[in-house]
Amino acid sequence: MDWCYEGVGWRSYATNGVPLYRKYNPYAQTETHNYTTSLAENDDLVSVGWRAEGVQLSQWRLSREQRALAD
Repeated sequence: MDWCYEGVGWRSYATNGVPLYRKYNPYAQTETHNYTTSLAENDDLVSVGWRAEGVQLSQWRLSREQRALAD
């Protein structure tokens, strides 16, 4: 398979960012990954069979109010 470099997908903050959780759905044919900043959503999907792949990066910085809405 030939791969084509498409450039930088995104940048992240090394510290003080919001964790971005990634999961893999082993039963799906398409759209097999889910990304979320919500630990509750992450845990719900893992509980029904998605495979947790951990924190992929620390995403953008949010205010305290925005963090509360993300959880």
